[in-house]
Amino acid sequence: SIRTKSPLGLHLALPFWKALAGKTLTLNDIEEIDKQFISEYQFLTELAGYGFDEDDFEDFEEQLTPYKPVVVGPGKTIILKHNNIKEYQKHFLSKRITAWDSKIRSIREGLGNIVPIPVLSLYTAPQLEKLVCGSKMQDWELLKQNTEYSGHTKTSQTIIWLWEALENDFSPEEGQLFIRFCWGRTHLPPKSEDFSRKFTIDKDGFDSLPRATTCFFKLYCPEYSSKENLLKMFRIAFNYCSAIDNDNYARTEINPDEIQADEQIFD
Repeated sequence: SIRTKSPLGLHLALPFWKALAGKTLTLNDIEEIDKQFISEYQFLTELAGYGFDEDDFEDFEEQLTPYKPVVVGPGKTIILKHNNIKEYQKHFLSKRITAWDSKIRSIREGLGNIVPIPVLSLYTAPQLEKLVCGSKMQDWELLKQNTEYSGHTKTSQTIIWLWEALENDFSPEEGQLFIRFCWGRTHLPPKSEDFSRKFTIDKDGFDSLPRATTCFFKLYCPEYSSKENLLKMFRIAFNYCSAIDNDNYARTEINPDEIQADEQIFD
């Protein structure tokens, strides 16, 4: 993805990208992915403020079930007791923060065969995610700039409706489905020079289902009598025809009249 400029549709939390960039995770990063751990960590903070003696501490035995012995070195563990709560809490957090370390090291070693590992540390977590996955929001203006037409023109009413639908009517998730339907991927490249080919829209049919050849980034777009018909047909196409290995499936196998109108899809 980094070298080919072909974004990957990965849905991973920002702490993963931060760790991949070689940066140390913090408690705030863990809060994004593990709410249960944060609750347990905060409970330790409350315990530390009480000043228990050993007998009082035993009254909390049921609440202390999640707090297992933590390995702190070769052959050494720490067990939670009334007089070591803060020290235990430090190691409790360290164990959670470093839980991914071996897996992240393996991924970084693999990446090292493609890109220089020191380069990764130059990026923040959001920047590295964008480099690999592209922008979360599709840049439709960028796609317009990299679109060619055959049969249609950029001033054709159907084409005007199509761009309006992409910019205003389709949800971000539907936008991803549209790109997948046309190109077999879920994100656009970040810059014009990263497009391996222009997006082509060919005129094909009337008020029927669109179809696409993903290998050539080509959309066969019928002329539509109304924007409502366009929205309906495109939603059928990219919701029911996500396979990229049979580009003519939409035309030959689906009859839109046989599909029950689903409010989530057609409204």
